[in-house]
Amino acid sequence: VNIISRFVLVVSLCAFLVPGATLWADISLPFVENWNSEASGNNANQLTWWDYESAYGDAPADDATILHIGGGDNVLDMNPRSSESIGIRSERAMFSGALLSVESDMQLTTDGDGAGVIGFSQNAAPLNGYVLAVSRDGSGGAWVDLRKFDGDLNDSFTVGPVQVTTLDPTLRHTYRLEAVFSPGQIVFSVHIDGSHLTHPNLNVTDSAPPHDFTGGLRFVLASNFGQQAYFDDFQAVPEPVTLGLISLGGLGLLKKRRSRRV
Repeated sequence: VNIISRFVLVVSLCAFLVPGATLWADISLPFVENWNSEASGNNANQLTWWDYESAYGDAPADDATILHIGGGDNVLDMNPRSSESIGIRSERAMFSGALLSVESDMQLTTDGDGAGVIGFSQNAAPLNGYVLAVSRDGSGGAWVDLRKFDGDLNDSFTVGPVQVTTLDPTLRHTYRLEAVFSPGQIVFSVHIDGSHLTHPNLNVTDSAPPHDFTGGLRFVLASNFGQQAYFDDFQAVPEPVTLGLISLGGLGLLKKRRSRRV
């Protein structure tokens, strides 16, 4: 059995095994992006698996570029000007099982007063979704904010951001947002550098009602209010189908690399 047939078989089985699971023709999870296949200098309109999203801000596409940092490693440098904001979304609708883990390395510079943002949105509605926003607190620590956005990226749950004085966001950290989907609710948790943050504002259940992702979802990276942010090693992994998909190895390489846009 060739690898494509094995892939279809495993994903089909998972769709039956996971309650509420949806199967999409454009499935490509686990979705991993390290930017190393991109050319240095590519802007948000020239990325292979991502689209510039004008709904996330008024900064031009060339305020988000691929930066080579040495040793064959690239990062995505989002550097909106002044009080502007910029964002991108994965270009295709994705599959989600009962649990979705979205994570990225992120590092903020000392310029700007905004936040670096990771998360996911509805496929057809870029301003409906959930994100984790990280910003500097001005005294060497960080504000970590779990947001439900409904028409505006600055919307939030009825809870506020959490101050983490021991976290220096100007250093590189791995931020992870986990979402557990069940009928009528989504349960969230936040992890930084592999550690679960136990504050109740970062462990929220949305049942009022939660956004519906039966139409698929896309992943979100953004930086707002002039904050420069570097992103690397983004990945989105579904559970419990993770092991079945990973066992097939490098499925993203099977997809034809599309032509770059200008």
